[in-house]
Amino acid sequence: SLLSDKVYGIPCLFIVGWRGEPGIHDEPQHVYQGKVTLKLLEDMDIQAFVIGKDTAEDAVSRKMEDFKKLLERGKCAAFVIRKGALQYDKKAVYKNAYRMTREEIIRRVAEVSGKDPVVSTTGKASREVFELREGRGEGHDHDFLTVGAPSPLQEAAVTALHFPPSYYTDLQRLYTHKRSLFLNGLDQLHIPHNTPEATYYVLIDISAWLNLPQFSHWSDLEFCEWMTEHIGVAAVPGSSFFREPVNHLIRLHFARADATLEEALRRLAKLSALLEKE
Repeated sequence: SLLSDKVYGIPCLFIVGWRGEPGIHDEPQHVYQGKVTLKLLEDMDIQAFVIGKDTAEDAVSRKMEDFKKLLERGKCAAFVIRKGALQYDKKAVYKNAYRMTREEIIRRVAEVSGKDPVVSTTGKASREVFELREGRGEGHDHDFLTVGAPSPLQEAAVTALHFPPSYYTDLQRLYTHKRSLFLNGLDQLHIPHNTPEATYYVLIDISAWLNLPQFSHWSDLEFCEWMTEHIGVAAVPGSSFFREPVNHLIRLHFARADATLEEALRRLAKLSALLEKE
C-alpha cells in the first residue's frame, strides 16, 4: 500500500508466480491464494498481465510499453506467471562477484547502526541478528525482529499456555525416554551419532559408510535414497541444514511409538552389518 500513487507513488513492476492457479494442482494452503490473486491485484489498482506457455514475446514487449506509461505516473503493474510459462534449457549457475557473506553483511550493519533501529523482516536473518547480539553481550533494544509463525502454530501456542506444568514435565519425560531408547539402540549397533538436546531428532555420521567402495563419491542425498530403498528407514540429508559443504551427516527422528523405534533399529542393523563385512 505504501507504493500506491495515493500514498508515496513509488512505481514498481511485480513479477508474480501464480501459486494455486485455478485448475493446476498445488498445495492446499495455496488454493485460495491462487483463486484471489488477480482480484487482489485489481483491488489494489495494480494492472496485471498473465503470461502463459503460449504468450508471445511480442505480446509481453507491447504490454511492457503500456506498463511504462503507468510507472511514469507513479503506479504499479504486475506480470503474473502461469506454471510452466518460463523455460530455460541450460543448467542454472548461481554465483556473483561479491565476496561478503550474508552473515558478514549483517555483522557490519549491526556495527555501524549504533542506536539506529535495525529492522529484520525474515526469520533467518532475525535469528542471526539475535545470535550476534547475544554473542557480543549486547541488548536488543533497537532491533525489530520478525520470525514467521503460521496461524496453526499461533493457535497451538495460545492453547499451550493453558496447560498445567505437569503437561510439560510429562512431555519432557516422554521424549527423554524415546531419545534414550533410540540412542542406546544406535550405540549397540555402533552407529555414531550426536546427543541431541531439546529436540526430537538425531544426526548420524555416515563417514564410515561413504568410505566403502559401493558408496564412493556419493552425496548424503544419494545415501538417504539408498537407505529408504534397501534398509527401509527414511532419513533427511544433513546438507539441507548447513551452509557449509557438509556431506557426512543424515538426520533421523525419534518422535515415534516405541514399537516403531525398535523396528527401525532392527532394520538399521543391516546398515551396521555392512561395516562388519569390511
